[in-house]
Amino acid sequence: MRKDFRAFTRRRELMYIFIMPIVFIIMPLVSFMRGGETPLPSAFHFFLFAYLTLLPGTLMAVFLGSFAIGSEGGSVWYFYSSPISAKSLVKAKYFFATLFSFAISLVCFFAGVLLTSPSIRMAVVGLIEAILLVFSLGMVSLTFGIRGADFREFPRPRMIKPFWSFINLIVCLLLALAIISPMIPYILKIFFETAQGAAIISISLPESYLYVGLLISGVITSFVTYVFRRIAVKNAEEFLRKAEM
Repeated sequence: MRKDFRAFTRRRELMYIFIMPIVFIIMPLVSFMRGGETPLPSAFHFFLFAYLTLLPGTLMAVFLGSFAIGSEGGSVWYFYSSPISAKSLVKAKYFFATLFSFAISLVCFFAGVLLTSPSIRMAVVGLIEAILLVFSLGMVSLTFGIRGADFREFPRPRMIKPFWSFINLIVCLLLALAIISPMIPYILKIFFETAQGAAIISISLPESYLYVGLLISGVITSFVTYVFRRIAVKNAEEFLRKAEM
C-alpha cells in the first residue's frame, strides 16, 4: 500500500486521478459565483449535494481499482518475484483504492454540506450510499483491473486494456444503479418536497422506508462485494500463475 501511494503521487500520468476530485469541487463553486446574488432553487441544491457526495469518491474507486495492477508497468516483476499470495494481493490493492476513495468522499461530502446545507436525513442517506458505492465498486473495478491489466508503458501507459475498461464502466454503472435503486423512491420524495413549484407531485412513504431502503442497499452491496471478491482472487491466482510459466 505504501508503494502504491508513492507511485500514484509521483508518476505524472497518474496525477490526473488526484486532480479529478478538485475539479469536481471547483465546478460547483464556479456555478455559485456566476449566480451572484440570485438565489438558486432548492432543486439545484439537492442535485449539487448528491453530485458532490456520490460522484467523486465513486469515480475514484472505479479508476483506482481498474488501474491498481496495470499501473505497476515494468515493475510488475515485484509481484512475480515476491512470495505474495493472491488473497494478499487483492486485499492490499482493494484497501488502497477504497481507503483513498473514502477520504475523497468525506472531503466532497463536507464540501456539499457547506455549500447546500442539506437536512440531517438527506446528509445521512447521501453519506451512507457513497460509502456503499465505494465499498462495492472498488472491488468490482479491481476484478476487471486484474483481468485486463496492461503493463505497456510506451508510447504511454494504458494500465487496463480498452475492452476491459469499457466492460468495467458498464458493469459499475449497472451495479451502482442497483445499489441506489432501493432509495430512489425516498430520493424522489425529498426532491419533490424541496423543488419549488412541484407541490402537485408528492410521494407518500412510511417512516420505516428509509431504514428498509438502506438495509436493502447494504445487502446488495455485501452480495456484490462478496461475489466479485471471489472472482478477483481467482483472477489474481491466474495472474500470479503466469509468472511461473
